[in-house]
Amino acid sequence: MCGVKKVWLVTLASGIVSTGAPALGQQSFRRGDANVDGTVDISDALQVFHAIFQSQNLNCQDAGDSDDNGLLTIGDGLWILGYLFAGGDPPLPPGPDVPGPDETLWGTLGCEAYEPAPPPKLADLTLGFEGPSAIPGAAGETTTFDVFATLTTANASTDMGAEAWSISFEAQGATIKAVSLEGIVVPVLPGGEEYNMERAMYGKHELAAHEADGRPGAFSAVVLDFMEPKSLLPQGTSRIARITMEVSIPAAGPINPIALRYEDGFLAKGRPVKNVVTINGTAQTPNLSTWTLAPGDCNGNGTYDAHDIASGTSKDCNGNGIPDDCDRCAQALAFQRADFNWKLGRLVAADFDGDGDVDLVGPDESGGGITFVPNRGDGSFENAKVCVSGQGFRSPVADDLDGDGDLDLAFTKSADTRIRVALNDGKGTFGTPKRLPPSEVYPFSIV
Repeated sequence: MCGVKKVWLVTLASGIVSTGAPALGQQSFRRGDANVDGTVDISDALQVFHAIFQSQNLNCQDAGDSDDNGLLTIGDGLWILGYLFAGGDPPLPPGPDVPGPDETLWGTLGCEAYEPAPPPKLADLTLGFEGPSAIPGAAGETTTFDVFATLTTANASTDMGAEAWSISFEAQGATIKAVSLEGIVVPVLPGGEEYNMERAMYGKHELAAHEADGRPGAFSAVVLDFMEPKSLLPQGTSRIARITMEVSIPAAGPINPIALRYEDGFLAKGRPVKNVVTINGTAQTPNLSTWTLAPGDCNGNGTYDAHDIASGTSKDCNGNGIPDDCDRCAQALAFQRADFNWKLGRLVAADFDGDGDVDLVGPDESGGGITFVPNRGDGSFENAKVCVSGQGFRSPVADDLDGDGDLDLAFTKSADTRIRVALNDGKGTFGTPKRLPPSEVYPFSIV
């Protein structure tokens, strides 16, 4: 498949934990399946850490003793991670796949009970993506942009959020140039204080491209945080990785849609990766989503926006890759060039018609009085209309001059010592100007 890159990422932001009481026994078990759910994944490494440092007892301690040295240590959790994600050796016999007895009987560990069962559901989890709404760049260019992998947690039955996750996804129609944790901020329980994973991390952090599995552009990353317990919030959405994408926009012809999708089983440096989220050492299966970015055709003319701009069919006055007839740049140009048909004087921006939108008022210095330009509420403006008839008006200011809550106008007039006042009815309609007593000088502007 052209333009397809597969990516996997493992992130661990774990608290550290202490060993439970040993239990002797000859029960068959899978070595590495520390949480006894019938499979070996990232949650088993977390369960080992919890058992060591939070005094959580393992029903089958031999299952957590990955290196079969008769001791339960942090190295057993790291052994599982290395096996899963870095091409390391599998946990020693009986191994992670087929249950069997402990053949060595080192130390005092044992297996009191090994009855694999699906883990309980602790929350509704969804892996998603957060990206731009339009492809940046012009026709014929190669452009890069960032998409964020996200995790949404809802309906949690515990006050802990996700503490670790492994994700497996691919890109279509674009190349993944990098996957990183730089700048990814994770909230900390319980106060919502934030920390940057890149800065707070202590232990091991690897981010490297590898092509041995035949998928150039795949990445792997492991983050361990041994400084203090951390987890995501038990409700809400958090960014969990930054994905830098690259796409080449053809000079002509169609632009293929870009997509990112999660799917279990993409092969990394170690084992095929599953999309798994860990809460309190328990594996959770998240819902998986797809993000698609279709090339823009905002004006509906059947040609992609980038090609409209490249061919000159549409202008792009602010260089944002959106044709002027689709964004506010065009509306601003129309405001200046077409709608008014008058020589601009000093403009006043305020809500003159009471609809909550900021309108414009200004004098037509070519002799057309004071002009009112209503705002439609979407950043575009209606055609200008004369709100105060007369000649030579200038320097308007807006204030509630009669105390009725509406913005009225005060302005001067060329070669006249009197200030004029036009009262607003609250709907943008102004009465006949009233002249204030003359002053000893010719007022040019009002403050």
